[in-house]
Amino acid sequence: MTGHGPAVAGGDRKAFRAVVMAAWAGILLGLFIQIVTLGGRSAIGAIPAALPFLSAVAGSVAWSAIVCCGLAIGITVENYRPQITGLLGLIAAPAAWAAAKGAQRAVQTIGGAPVDAITATVLQVGAVKAIEYGLLGYVLGRLAARPRAGLGLHTALGFGFGVVFGAMIVGLNVVHANGPVPPAQMLGLVITEIIFPVGCAAVTYGAGRLAGAVGFPGPVSPAQPV
Repeated sequence: MTGHGPAVAGGDRKAFRAVVMAAWAGILLGLFIQIVTLGGRSAIGAIPAALPFLSAVAGSVAWSAIVCCGLAIGITVENYRPQITGLLGLIAAPAAWAAAKGAQRAVQTIGGAPVDAITATVLQVGAVKAIEYGLLGYVLGRLAARPRAGLGLHTALGFGFGVVFGAMIVGLNVVHANGPVPPAQMLGLVITEIIFPVGCAAVTYGAGRLAGAVGFPGPVSPAQPV
């Protein structure tokens, strides 16, 4: 019998706590983004009605919790961390996008409002997000083995991804719009596509630290010289 059992069990408990923390942090991040968006829209005199705001909150929370949870699961594994985190980002993003749209449509249905259609723009944005968070997950997984990759580097990485892929998503909305995109909608897009990757990278970093993954190289195989 080896003495690794309790250590493995302890690592599993840490990983579980890290994922739960990421899920809650994702929920809070989704709420924070909507509060910031509401403040921005209020500043330009475009305060949304209650139902559209609740619909946006429901979608934002669903999206944020699922993506953050998916990346956190990947960052807590020890072997093939970049590949697994990237794969989970690739899977979690479209799943979260579908859940977000489902939550929005559910709130609209309950409130008796017209239900948003699933258009080509929605599908194309979902595809862009899958690529974005697949790549972000892979890079975050690579950073997890670098002791000097702190919170600042993680958030800067998230900001860079937000700028690049946010521009693509804004462009898709502009191209497919029937006319000029309303300023309030444009503001909401920019806020969401910039803040969320930054926040998600920070949440993933926190989950990795809590699980003992970020800043520590993976375990060395007994066959390797030390």
